[in-house]
Amino acid sequence: MRHGLTFVARLALMINSQTLMCWTRTTADQGDRWAVIAMLEEQVLWSGNDAERIAGALLDARDPLCTALAARLLVDPPILGSVPPLATSWNRLVAAGVSQEDACWLCSPAITVIDQRAREGAARFDQLQKRRMALGEDRLDRSALSAEIARIEDQLVVARAQQAENDAARTGSRPAVADMLRRSVISPEKWQLILEELPHTPAERHALADAVGKGEARRQLLSRIVSDLRVAIGTETDQDFADHFLLEQRKFQEISSGAALATVALATDANKNIGKATSQAIFGLVGAAQKALAEPFLRTRRFTRWRSALSRHACAVAFAFAVAEAVPEERRAQISRLVATALDHAREILRQTPEPFVADEWWFQHLCICTVRWLQIENRHDEIEAMAKDIGLPAWARSLAIWSNPAIASRHTPLALTLFGKANARWPGETATLAQSVRAVAALDLAVGCCGTEAVIDGLTPIWREIIVSWGTAVDTGWSVMAERLIGAVRGDEPARSQVLADGRFDRSCCRSTIGSSGGPATG
Repeated sequence: MRHGLTFVARLALMINSQTLMCWTRTTADQGDRWAVIAMLEEQVLWSGNDAERIAGALLDARDPLCTALAARLLVDPPILGSVPPLATSWNRLVAAGVSQEDACWLCSPAITVIDQRAREGAARFDQLQKRRMALGEDRLDRSALSAEIARIEDQLVVARAQQAENDAARTGSRPAVADMLRRSVISPEKWQLILEELPHTPAERHALADAVGKGEARRQLLSRIVSDLRVAIGTETDQDFADHFLLEQRKFQEISSGAALATVALATDANKNIGKATSQAIFGLVGAAQKALAEPFLRTRRFTRWRSALSRHACAVAFAFAVAEAVPEERRAQISRLVATALDHAREILRQTPEPFVADEWWFQHLCICTVRWLQIENRHDEIEAMAKDIGLPAWARSLAIWSNPAIASRHTPLALTLFGKANARWPGETATLAQSVRAVAALDLAVGCCGTEAVIDGLTPIWREIIVSWGTAVDTGWSVMAERLIGAVRGDEPARSQVLADGRFDRSCCRSTIGSSGGPATG
């Protein structure tokens, strides 16, 4: 009997779906109701090339379940190739009585779906090409092989056409979604659902925000980028710092740079001060971290709390520097106080950083670099020199400060050489790995790139050899001559200059920039 009911229900769906769903919800018993639901699920899963026709029948039912299933068929039909135009699907949903905000929500997965289908289509095309190449040339004396080659070539034609359709759909999906969001009035609650379905990367959200233009949709998209940063570093959570804080450097830089651009854009759109908007986003975390770090003997009594507070405080300050980097030159006056405050907080954090520090805490070096860079941008060279001579700061921070300025390094040559050796040699008990030893190479690149033409740099050669010995088997023995090679390259000596230019590891290095600016080609 169930099979007969399913057959009749399938016919009713095509003839008068509204009557079918009315009977299912009001008259049918529980068993019949589940039989109809199973039939609907089967129709969606096995719709194939009839997906649009079945979606139309489901929309005619004017039933919430059928509407959701129809949206699934329109946005992600179970067939190869592209999906229907997104604008057409949205209009069909609205014409079927779906509100604009609900239609936006139902269509919001489209970008992710289309991107995934495009990737799958490209992979399928590549696989067919590899199979075709593996078979070699067509041979008339081997009919079976010839037939297989012909079959694969036919599949390649279809796959190539599907790939073109997918690429076109991928290009048009973002403007279509932006147009939907711009035209619709959406409640805050529905916005949360829509944002969960849209692509999550800051770059994708920025692209959508730019396509939408000014308005509530743009504000929601940009605000979500900033919110993701605040969640990542913990500004919107309980400030007891009880949990171990772990955030990968690549992840932080991605969301921090995106949130910085979003903060600038939001402040610009609302005609607000950028520095004040940034401070409002992080001041709660900064204040709580300062309060926690002021507790006596916190590091020894509650190490996890100390490390979490210090790390999250550092990430908040690093975000302030990221915003300062994103501000256009004509609006730099708005962030002068923000930068000054961030520099004060950075020095405060570095003074509380023990030496040697935990090697996997990337933010320590990142914060040192940001501090020195912004002191240079602000032309506060006296403070850079004071930072280099401050014995309360870690050796790596002091070494970075002194070697970033040739005049300071020349005035304090013994201190510069001592700090370089202390900061970059392997600490007792530190694990000798290539990833950790890279900091020494980065420091050498900075020192030679900034001070390579000064006499002070000649003293680095014996110190560099000692540093390489301290790292043992973690580094290649050829690295022991890297100091002489980089110094020679910066000073224009051959063959050192040609060797460095040909070495891909130095494509984005400070030495490479110095060589390029000194004349001659900067490419290997």
